[in-house]
Amino acid sequence: VLAFKSAADTTISEEMLATVIEVTAASLKSADLDVSLAGSATFVIRAGLQSIEAEAEHLGYLKQRKHTREEARNSDPLKLEPFTVEEAAQMFEGYDRGIAFWLPSEQASLLHSIVE
Repeated sequence: VLAFKSAADTTISEEMLATVIEVTAASLKSADLDVSLAGSATFVIRAGLQSIEAEAEHLGYLKQRKHTREEARNSDPLKLEPFTVEEAAQMFEGYDRGIAFWLPSEQASLLHSIVE
């Protein structure tokens, strides 16, 4: 599961959602891709864990690294950033058991880096 979070006071437009669906589908080539809105400023992408892990490795994600929300927010925008279940529960209520990574959706360059 990929969880995208936009800026705090920003809502996700239909155009942004369509772009993310297109980019993610092209990247993960996953038959089980599913996208759902988790709130006005968040949405969740579900895809095969193996596909996500492979893409994370490709982007240089280190499995042993854990970040707080603030650290992840200020980190390299070209990498997927992990977080703990507890942090996920705070950020994305209702998705605390399924989210593996989150990406700041306001950084379009990160979305495009997924398919490069």
